Amino acid sequence: MTVMRHLQLLCLFSALSSPAWAGAASGEPAEVVSAAAEAGLPTDALSRKLQEGLAKGVPQHRIVQVLTARVGGLSAAQRLLPPDSTGPVIEAAAAAMAAGARSATITRIAEDAGGDHAARALQTLADLLRAGLPEREATQLVESAAGSASPGSALLGLVPAATILLDAGMAPSGVVGDLSAPLSAGQSPLQSLEGGPPSHSNAGGNGNGNGNGNSGGNGNGNGNGNGNGNGNGGGGGGGT
Repeated sequence: MTVMRHLQLLCLFSALSSPAWAGAASGEPAEVVSAAAEAGLPTDALSRKLQEGLAKGVPQHRIVQVLTARVGGLSAAQRLLPPDSTGPVIEAAAAAMAAGARSATITRIAEDAGGDHAARALQTLADLLRAGLPEREATQLVESAAGSASPGSALLGLVPAATILLDAGMAPSGVVGDLSAPLSAGQSPLQSLEGGPPSHSNAGGNGNGNGNGNSGGNGNGNGNGNGNGNGNGGGGGGGT
């Protein structure tokens, strides 16, 4: 078990070990949502999850388990943030934590992004981690986007742009390199990829030519090319 996972489990156990949570977890799903609201946690996502479970006919005890686990994540995320953090910021921080972000990373991004963009920055971090980008590279991109001239559009386009590059087989360091320049220039990451992902392959050609000429003006030529970046040329001519 990783240290990060161990800390998350400790936070979850601490949040759910109080008598109030014990009573809610053994009762109706709605009681879990009510207990979360009384604890000052955001409940919009919990309510949606509750309604989704009821609509699908999921057994109530299973809904209670899912909601209780989510409450634990929200509670752990709340402790990493300033006391006046909004519900969307807490929910995004919980999503980032669930995706594997470290506590220190979550706290730093929330502080650096500021109130208006903290939720979007943390959710972008979570989505980049889920897309397969390592935490270091994901954090670099989120911090660059949040600090750009247009943080809203930069953060909004960051996940699809990074996904395009990752799907094209680009290494995480290459993703950071290709997207950092447009972010620094205040450009949306998606706009920089309007022509498709950049190609990092080499192109070249091999050529061979033969020519024969006579007084009647007849000639022949042949050429071949490939993409290995090597070129050869030869020609011969004769005239009578």
